[in-house]
Amino acid sequence: MNGTDAIDGTVTANEEPAGDPVDGDTPYIKFRVELGTPFTLKPGKMPNVQVAFNLTNAVQFDDAAACLVWPNAPVVSITFVE
Repeated sequence: MNGTDAIDGTVTANEEPAGDPVDGDTPYIKFRVELGTPFTLKPGKMPNVQVAFNLTNAVQFDDAAACLVWPNAPVVSITFVE
């Protein structure tokens, strides 16, 4: 997950490296994942893509340090359905 100031996914001067926190000059996020198994597109067959997000650990709280809250990367699952 990294921050960006471009909502269309293009790379910009304010692009944050992967793993850097999203901050005030990068109001959007990009999330890239490596597929667990290879995917080969078959000519004439366009698959459906199912994307699932698990947000269970997507927010971290630190009550001991003045009630701070940090975003963490969500768990993302991508499945191709033919």
